[in-house]
Amino acid sequence: MKKNYKKNIRKNGTLMEKGKNIMKKLIIVFISLMFANIAFAEMRLIEETKVGPHKISTVCIDGYKFVVFDRVAKEGISMVQYYKRGLYAKNTPPQPVQC
Repeated sequence: MKKNYKKNIRKNGTLMEKGKNIMKKLIIVFISLMFANIAFAEMRLIEETKVGPHKISTVCIDGYKFVVFDRVAKEGISMVQYYKRGLYAKNTPPQPVQC
């Protein structure tokens, strides 16, 4: 019985090679699934204000508010999530604001 097993391994390639191929496929599937959710983010513009040469926008991304600061004259955009202080006590941590 052991002889037939060894012949099958030699005939079909080693188990290590098969294991490497399976791991490569699993890693590719895992990475593609991990980055697949990026395309489904919902984004909408709430408000846009121009202050001098700068543009400040408030946007809603997946139900949370973000503030976008665009320096029109220079190449630079910064984005920050909008937080609010705790409502009932001074020592409560800040909470992200929902749209």
